[in-house]
Amino acid sequence: MTLLDRRSLALNAGHQPQTSKAMPIPDPAPISEPDQGEEQGTLRLLVVDGNRVSRKVYSKLLMKQFSTCVIREADTGAKALDLCRTEPIDCVLIDYHLPDIKGLKFLDELKNKMQLGFIPVVILTGQGDEMTAVEAMKSGAQDYLVKGTFSQKLLAQAITNAMEKVELLRELEEKRIDLERTNLELRSTNVRLRETQRQLIDAAHKAGMAEIATGVLHNIGNILNSITISVGVIHETVTETKLKGLKRANEMLKTVQEPIGTHPKGKQLIAYYERLETIREEDAHKLEAELKTLMEKIQMITDDISAQRGYATSEFLVEDVDIHELIEHSIKLKQSSLDAPQIRIVKDFEEVAPFAAVKIKLMHVITNLVKNSRESLQQMSFPEDEKEIRIEVRELDGKELNIRISDNGRGIEAADLGKIFNYGFTTKPGGNGIGLHVAANAMTEMGGSIKAFSEGLDHGAEFVVSLPLNRN
Repeated sequence: MTLLDRRSLALNAGHQPQTSKAMPIPDPAPISEPDQGEEQGTLRLLVVDGNRVSRKVYSKLLMKQFSTCVIREADTGAKALDLCRTEPIDCVLIDYHLPDIKGLKFLDELKNKMQLGFIPVVILTGQGDEMTAVEAMKSGAQDYLVKGTFSQKLLAQAITNAMEKVELLRELEEKRIDLERTNLELRSTNVRLRETQRQLIDAAHKAGMAEIATGVLHNIGNILNSITISVGVIHETVTETKLKGLKRANEMLKTVQEPIGTHPKGKQLIAYYERLETIREEDAHKLEAELKTLMEKIQMITDDISAQRGYATSEFLVEDVDIHELIEHSIKLKQSSLDAPQIRIVKDFEEVAPFAAVKIKLMHVITNLVKNSRESLQQMSFPEDEKEIRIEVRELDGKELNIRISDNGRGIEAADLGKIFNYGFTTKPGGNGIGLHVAANAMTEMGGSIKAFSEGLDHGAEFVVSLPLNRN
C-alpha cells in the first residue's frame, strides 16, 4: 500500500477516533520500536518539538483528523533522525528551533547524509520567520506552518499535501531513471548497430553475399521496432502521472475562497500551489522533450538501416556510364527543389567516353552534393539571382574522372573540414549527418574518393569527386 493510499484510508476513517494511537517517546527512555500489530493502512506521523505541551497539542489535533494514524513523538532532532532511520515514517512535523539542531540541519542530515529524501517534512516556525521557512523549503521541506496561526484542518491539509508532493517527486524520479536507462540502452544499441552494419556490408561486398546482409539488417530493424514500442510505453507512463490530479486540486483550491482566502496565510498557500503546478508541468515537459529526442535518434537509425539495405541489394550492378547524362539526370531529380529560375547552374563538361561503374552509387553521390549546395545557398541572404552552383567534369590522362561541384553558399569552417564525412556530423540545421558519410563510403567502395574544400564561412564550398576510369 502506497503512502497516499494510507493517507486516504486514514482520512476516510475519521468516524472512528477510538482507533487512533498516540505513542510518545518519553525523554529519558530509549526510542520505541514500531508496533507489530499496526494495520497495513496505518498512517505513521512523527511530531518533533522540544516543548512537551506543544507536542501533545499537535498530536491531539492530528489524531482528530487522521483516525487510523500512529503518532511518534521526539523532543530532539537526533531522536527524530533515529526514528526516521529505524521506522517507516510517512510524514514529519518538526519545529524549526530544536534544543540540539535547527530545521535546516535536520533536513540536510535526513536527505543528504541519510539518503531519506522521500520522507515528507512540514516545518513549524514562529511569527515573523517566513524567510526561515522559505530557506527550509528550498532545502527540501514540503510545506511550513506558523505556530499559533493554524487550525486543525490547515494542519491536516499541510500534512496531506506534503505527502502528495513527495509522491509526485518519487514518480518523476522513477521516470527520469527509466529514461536514462533507455537512453543508455539506445546509445549502446546504436554503437552495436553501426559496427554490425559496417561488418555485414563489408562482408557482403567482398563475398557477394548481399542477400545475407539484407536478411540480417531486416532482423535488426525488427529489434529497433521493439525498442520504439518500449519508448512509447514510457511516454504514455510519463504523460499519465498524477500531475493532472494536482491541477484539478489547484482549481478546486482557487474556488474555495472561504475560509482559506481570508486566512492570513491562505492566499500565500494558494499562490504556492499554483507555482508548484507550474514547476511540475515544466518537469513533465522536459521528460516529454527527452522522449522526443530518443524517438528522433531511433528514426535516424531506421533511416540508416534502410539506406544500407538498399546498398546491399541493387547497388552492385556495374553498368556503362555516360557521365554527362548521369549528371543531367541528377540535376533533374532536384530540379523542383533547386528553384531553377533563381539558382543558376553552370555546367563545364569536358567530353568523356562511357566507362564502367556502379551507376546508382555514383548518381547517389552527385545528387547528394547538388542537394547540399542548394541547401547551403538557401542560408545566404544575398539576391537569389547571384546564387550559383558550378559543375565541372574532367578526364585526367585517360585514367581518372574528376568532378567538381562548387557553390558560393555558406561554406565550411576550417575546423569542420576534417569531420565533414564523419557519421552523424552535420553543419546544417535539422541535418542528420548521414548523406556525406554514405557518399564517402560509396566512393571508397568504387575505388575512388571525395574531398571537401572551403575558405571558411560565407566563402562557398567545393567538393571534388575522383573515380578510376574502367573501360573494356
